[in-house]
Amino acid sequence: MSVYTIQRLSDIQNESDRMLSPINAYLKCSILTLDVSVKPLEGLIPDITHNARIAKERTKEYPADGLTQDESAAIYLCTMEWKPSEQSLYFHLNSALRAQNRRLLTPYTAYLKLVLSGLQKLPSITENVWSGVKVDLSSRYRVGSTITWWGLNSCVKSPRMLESAEFLSGNGTRTIFTIECRSGKQIRQHSYFPEVDEVVIIPGTLFEVRAETNAAPDLHIIHLKQVEPKYPFLPPHPSHMKKPYHNSELENLIHNKASVQFAEFREKSLSNEDVDIIASELATNTYWQDLSLCENSIGSVGAASLSKALLTNSTLKQLRLVNNQLGDEGVEYIALALHVNTTLECLYIQRNQISSTGAMKLSVMLKINKSLTYIHLSDNNIGDDGVAALAKGLRLNKTLKHLDLTKNNITNQSAEVIEEIFSQNQTLLFLKLSENLFSNEIIFTLSQTAEQSNTCVYFT
Repeated sequence: MSVYTIQRLSDIQNESDRMLSPINAYLKCSILTLDVSVKPLEGLIPDITHNARIAKERTKEYPADGLTQDESAAIYLCTMEWKPSEQSLYFHLNSALRAQNRRLLTPYTAYLKLVLSGLQKLPSITENVWSGVKVDLSSRYRVGSTITWWGLNSCVKSPRMLESAEFLSGNGTRTIFTIECRSGKQIRQHSYFPEVDEVVIIPGTLFEVRAETNAAPDLHIIHLKQVEPKYPFLPPHPSHMKKPYHNSELENLIHNKASVQFAEFREKSLSNEDVDIIASELATNTYWQDLSLCENSIGSVGAASLSKALLTNSTLKQLRLVNNQLGDEGVEYIALALHVNTTLECLYIQRNQISSTGAMKLSVMLKINKSLTYIHLSDNNIGDDGVAALAKGLRLNKTLKHLDLTKNNITNQSAEVIEEIFSQNQTLLFLKLSENLFSNEIIFTLSQTAEQSNTCVYFT
């Protein structure tokens, strides 16, 4: 992720809790071409005309999503970086949008009309998005309060992008926003940075603060949910806005289980949208301690929804995902959440098509996580490379006590690595290696070595 994109994500810290007047001056303005729309900005923003010309030249004549070339170019221009980056249109526009003096928006009226016209033609996404800043904003976002974001704010669809920017895995003071949005606009096909899965939040969007978690001494997770204002701050969104998905039977089941400790949704043929409904409940539920989603064909999309929920949930102790289709990408999402989750103790992910790549993601998590005591990883295919990866994580991990690697195509080649686990990790109590590809000689040797350590090893 570029430094400029990170700066745009972090611009959310400039939102305040002030209630401003609606943004309506642009409504009377006609839609103009991009070059005409930026004319009033020539004295305010250096090189605005030159960069607008570049944006138009780099935009397709017939852009995606039914936008005009000028509408697409207006979005492209908003994502372009100036030197220095603080002179970029994005930052100037957001400063004006957040200003109490609405007259400061006057020079931006024509451009704002054009860019909002393009954004409102894009399909609205109704899913969780992410953003982060390297300051503590928890005092501004009190649970139960509402806050309006007046800027044109950037978010990303995947928590992995925050990890690459060291919002999740880095050090120092950080605030992560996980946002249930109903009208976010995915701008990837109209952006200067198409490699970034970026979602823009329209100005005047109202959020309720659903939860705030101090996941680590310097890491705050704030969960926001978009709500409809009593009086809209912008015109209604287009009629083609995607309607929220509902599953009445599942929603009733969740309602009935909302106050139990063990919530079971085994063999429910859950779709991605269904998992998202369960994840939304999990994010704020304070009763569930054990959640079973076994045998549901949950893949990486569902895992991403669960990952977001785990970042804010503070009570779940056991997560059962047996016999799904997480794969390496899905287990990466779960591992990312466990970088900061401090309550989950047991993870059941057997029979999930996980290879050595997924084991590497778990290994990185094990170096950081301080709550997991049990991982059931049997009936996957991590192989010798996966064992080597897990061993690296276990060198630093001080809390895992049970690790089940039954039936993972592990061979004699892993013997030395397993012996290192015995000697270097003092807290792992049980290691299960049944139904792998060890010779009788290696089984005997490892059993003898284990007797000299704190770990009990099982081959049957």
